[in-house]
Amino acid sequence: MDYCILVSIYGEPPLLLLAPFGLLPTAIKVNTESQICPGVAKTEQGEVFMLGARTPDSKGICCQALSAISPMKLALSLTDRMDWETKEYFDIVCPHGIVTYRLSRT
Repeated sequence: MDYCILVSIYGEPPLLLLAPFGLLPTAIKVNTESQICPGVAKTEQGEVFMLGARTPDSKGICCQALSAISPMKLALSLTDRMDWETKEYFDIVCPHGIVTYRLSRT
């Protein structure tokens, strides 16, 4: 799914960027005995989240985890694979250290 971003820097005319925002972070590891995060979002191991222009409310991703994921999501959306990328994915741990999410370009 493609979305448009309109960017204007220091009063310059807006620049239109097309970027694939349809990344699917997956909760690959939850460091609890029950494999469910004890936080409010109750993230379960194996859950997959669609990150687009909006995230779902009812069974959406934890807002604090989203804060940790967002910078890498933006980088993956706007760049090609870099030479220093040694894997096909990036693992990002939530701020509380309980849930590990995997992001990939595919």
